[in-house]
Amino acid sequence: MDEIESQRPRLFGIAYRMLGSIADAEDVVQNAYLRLEEHRNDEIHNVGGWLTTVTTRLAIDRARVLSRARETYVGEWLPEPIVQEANDPAAETTRADDLAIGFLHVLERLRPEERTALLLHDVFDYSFDEIAGVLGKRTDAVRQLASRARTRVREERPRLSVDRAKAAQVIERFLQALQHANLNELQAVLAEDVVSISDGGGKVNAARNPVEGLDAVSRLLMGVYEKYWSHCGQERLTVNGMPGLGITLEGKLVGVVSFDFAEDRIRSIYTVLNPDKLPH
Repeated sequence: MDEIESQRPRLFGIAYRMLGSIADAEDVVQNAYLRLEEHRNDEIHNVGGWLTTVTTRLAIDRARVLSRARETYVGEWLPEPIVQEANDPAAETTRADDLAIGFLHVLERLRPEERTALLLHDVFDYSFDEIAGVLGKRTDAVRQLASRARTRVREERPRLSVDRAKAAQVIERFLQALQHANLNELQAVLAEDVVSISDGGGKVNAARNPVEGLDAVSRLLMGVYEKYWSHCGQERLTVNGMPGLGITLEGKLVGVVSFDFAEDRIRSIYTVLNPDKLPH
């Protein structure tokens, strides 16, 4: 049982990256374990491989259902964030790059099988032969799926990583600029092609389309801070493995902000405001 339970974090990691939803990922993993219980009298030589296959196939089915539902989603859809306290030691060990909100946002635009091939090979180090078994496809077909997915991800989200300490410093400058209404300083920490994406899900006020460009994004942020954030608390959090912000009102979390960086500037800002995505 210890060996079986030890598979759970990895299975959750696969399902969460596939679905961008904590609750859906937990449901998928739990259903995989329930199916294992149904087969308790069968001879399974590789329980970990069996659970991975079942979890992945359940996640693909769930992704297809969610994809249809998200066609009517109000405004931009962003993944449900995984939030930790900024000083949580566990946050320091989280792999950030393949958990980043921006990366998961791009994955959502891939077909579920492309997403699976890319994640299992590039993130979880499965061989193409193993993935072929999971998907029930030929190995060369799986290679093509992963290659197409990888190309699209690189085109839409080039990997320009920054270390956690540098990211935290940039966010501090970002906050200081907003708090002092210093437009020039704010623009100094934003990339020229910066984009801001907000997810209110039709439940709260949020821009329904991405806002792009240095001037438009900086002025939007100034307006949002003056109208909303100045009346709220801003907590330093770890969001999907990287420094981010929590927006609180009367002690309640009402928004989570995460960032992508280009060296020492902010390239993308992702703000999750949909209250349905904040309980965790």
